[in-house]
Amino acid sequence: MRLLGKLSAAGAGVALVLAGAAPAAADPLGDLWDSLNLPGPAPVLELPEIPMPPNGSEGLLPPAPQAPPAPVAPAAPVAPSAPQGNQVIGEFTTGGFAADSGVNIRRVAEEVNGAVIAPGAVFSLNGYTGPRGSAQGYIEAGVIINGRPGKAIGGGISQFATTLFNASYFAGMQDVEHHEHSYYISRYPAGREATVWEGVLDVKFRNTSPNSVRIEAFANASTVTVRIIGTKTVNVESVNAGRWNYTQPGTITLAAGPNCIPTSGQQGFTTRDTRIIRSASTGAEISRNSHTVVYDPLPTVYCR
Repeated sequence: MRLLGKLSAAGAGVALVLAGAAPAAADPLGDLWDSLNLPGPAPVLELPEIPMPPNGSEGLLPPAPQAPPAPVAPAAPVAPSAPQGNQVIGEFTTGGFAADSGVNIRRVAEEVNGAVIAPGAVFSLNGYTGPRGSAQGYIEAGVIINGRPGKAIGGGISQFATTLFNASYFAGMQDVEHHEHSYYISRYPAGREATVWEGVLDVKFRNTSPNSVRIEAFANASTVTVRIIGTKTVNVESVNAGRWNYTQPGTITLAAGPNCIPTSGQQGFTTRDTRIIRSASTGAEISRNSHTVVYDPLPTVYCR
């Protein structure tokens, strides 16, 4: 093998290969110059020192280029989900109330709107609003007293109580306290309604969900709506078993005047409501509870 020259690197000799397999000559560069028949003496070739590769390396050639890293595919877009804690988990609307009752219903809706209930906490309608008198903006409106229509400050609040009770019912809240009317009122679902009386009868329910919930309440001249806002974990179904054991109304005769309001009366009956709660994620049944209600007959009132 013929050598083009020698390089000195850290005291070690390194041969540069030209070509061929001839024995090494004393002056390989001069021999090459002579073979080319060029004029003048052979030039002196000085090569800089080339650092030696570490022991065990393959040689002086640079390492093979590394393959570029494979491009990373962008993450697939994730479809937006409903904001946690901002879902309607229970909602109910009722209507058909008188104008004076509407004043009180709108007032109590204003008071309750925005109430926040922590996990495990109990909401009390009477406890949250406090007194509901004329000083708080309530007026006289229709009530039923001893089976007869009458008037009282705060009349009509039972319509809001029924709406609130049903919203909590369908939100899967735990019923702590509620009381049905003694007489059935046709604008409410039979066996699934509530009345209140300050200091005596209340609507209470416990937040059994793992997160806080918020009450939204609003009313206009004809309807009132209550929503429970939170994180939906259950679906609720209501099954009514019908009506049976009808009872007939009696009669009451009163002296004609402003305090006597005639009524045609209505039958009493028995009914039963069953609430079925299922997991919103799996559909598995969590609970099934039935509640039986007996409504008294509403007497016929004569004014004479």
